[in-house]
Amino acid sequence: MKQEMKRTSKIALSAVFAALSVALMALVSIIPNLELALPAISGLFVAVIVIEVDKKWALGGVPAVADSRSE
Repeated sequence: MKQEMKRTSKIALSAVFAALSVALMALVSIIPNLELALPAISGLFVAVIVIEVDKKWALGGVPAVADSRSE
């Protein structure tokens, strides 16, 4: 049986994976050849939040990742 995560653990996990997603999105400007691969990998980090925590916690991290791509 899966043990319920505390709220602080959910926040920390969501923040770590959101930060990793933002870092990968920033790498697109450094390595333009990976313009399609890095956002796809970044999306996998958001999927991990959905799997491990919940959809509503992932929705909190998506705007941070999406805003990092704006120029």
